[in-house]
Amino acid sequence: MFETSKVGGGMTIWALYDEGLMRNDLGYTVDNQDNKAADGIAGPSAEKKGSSNAVREIWSPVVIANNKIDANFDGFLQVHNKFSFVNLNQCTINWKLIDFANPDAASNGHRTIKTGTVNKANIKAGEKGQLVVTLPNSFIKNDALVIEVFDNQGRLVYDKRLPITEPKNGFRVSENKAFVQDKKDAFTFHRGKTTLRFNESSGILVSVLDNDKATSLANFPFLTFKADDVSINNQTTSTSKATITKQENQFIIEATNTKGFDTLKWTLKANGEIALDYAYTLTKSKYHYSGIGIEVAAKEVNRKRWLGEGPWRIYNNRTQGGILDVYAIDKKINIPGQVYNGPEFEGYFAPWHWAVFYLTNNLNVGFKNKTDVTLGVLNPVNGNDPKKATWHYPKQEGFFFFDEISAVGSKWKPAKVFGPDAQPILIEKQIKGAVSMFINWNKPSLKAERTKLEIE
Repeated sequence: MFETSKVGGGMTIWALYDEGLMRNDLGYTVDNQDNKAADGIAGPSAEKKGSSNAVREIWSPVVIANNKIDANFDGFLQVHNKFSFVNLNQCTINWKLIDFANPDAASNGHRTIKTGTVNKANIKAGEKGQLVVTLPNSFIKNDALVIEVFDNQGRLVYDKRLPITEPKNGFRVSENKAFVQDKKDAFTFHRGKTTLRFNESSGILVSVLDNDKATSLANFPFLTFKADDVSINNQTTSTSKATITKQENQFIIEATNTKGFDTLKWTLKANGEIALDYAYTLTKSKYHYSGIGIEVAAKEVNRKRWLGEGPWRIYNNRTQGGILDVYAIDKKINIPGQVYNGPEFEGYFAPWHWAVFYLTNNLNVGFKNKTDVTLGVLNPVNGNDPKKATWHYPKQEGFFFFDEISAVGSKWKPAKVFGPDAQPILIEKQIKGAVSMFINWNKPSLKAERTKLEIE
């Protein structure tokens, strides 16, 4: 808004640090007196926050407009030189082709496959132009193109990762084995040691069993939303009759007008993929968030790995700052202004391609994003007396797939005063989405024989 305005003068960031005191009488923890001094974009000891990376991206002196490339990429990237005095030909710009780790890999992050340097571009300060990137013909086989810009002082000022179509690494199943319908209950299905039980009236996945033992995964999907107008009502209790059909080696379970959904469609595939397509129509109004969820006991969640822009959580009015990569984080509670152990484990995360959660009893649950939904992880905790620095989020424990997400406010002002991106979202049309789930997809039913091997 400031860049396009004829009258905007500028702005000030308040403040750089959370100005807390180290309390040796409180176990050497930082005391910000709750919200009185936790105003920074970095912690009291320069700990990074999501705001740190967001500010770095928003005020980057170089901006590339392209967000992804495909087989038709002609080597040109649209770039805006926002430096005040530096010509882009004074900068060094490198490119990399990278491949991301797989959902079941032992490693995280990515591998660099090839590197190169972008030819110097004569683009004056404040002007727009094109970068010419010469890639090998094999680039389409890689996951992403990385562009790194170093300024005339040799400092890295911009790092953008452009997916090449979509990342190609997926859930590599240990065996191709179709689901089997239970002989006594048509809405129960088995695959290896995994059992799925659906409700015949609603089509909801009511329970998941692992090795004949109940897990806390249940009630998938349930509709979750919060209207700005508390008087708004949506019907989420009525049910109908679900149907089952079989197509070759996969089962399809469908239901209409059930639990607030217009349609639910499950596809149980032979590779272990449990695909869900859903559609719902909410009462026309403005909403803080809307989406679907699956119940899970938070105490049973130990760790997550995911491919997406991270590692920090986002809000609708602070989506910037993420770097596309594979991240792994053990479960922890991060509390703004009180517990500095970022990046956060819980909250909104996007964009993302896949996510894996490691639960107790060696249960692995993976999800694949198919329609650009936002991932929601458990229930983020806020600090003591946050004033207006709050957000909206479901209270129920679980994993979520949001079609719309909440904005966040600041200490003295609610989110609504912070412009278009911070407003509740007007929902007036049917919403459609899709997500896939994988359960213990990388565990064979037979134990492998241990072999001793010596190499001289």
